[in-house]
Amino acid sequence: MEEEPFRRGHRVRILEHALEPLAPQLPQAVYDRLHRALSVIYGIEPYVILKDIWGVSDREVERTALWMADAMVDAALREAAAQQPAAAPRTAKRKTSA
Repeated sequence: MEEEPFRRGHRVRILEHALEPLAPQLPQAVYDRLHRALSVIYGIEPYVILKDIWGVSDREVERTALWMADAMVDAALREAAAQQPAAAPRTAKRKTSA
């Protein structure tokens, strides 16, 4: 497998790759919102807020960020299921929102 390594500044692409398995299940608007929402909790931001303001441990930052990500994915899947009759399945490659 010859992939370019992910480096700093590639958050949008990293999350797009991580969301690939969910893409067929989510309408475009739900996918885009989830992609943007996850970008807020992926990276240094949770550490800055939870460590500096709340004084929690690194492990608790990780647990909290994972909990938030799980909640966002669950919410996106519920929203997509509720829209199911109205939303056509997506087969084309999604555009990345910057």
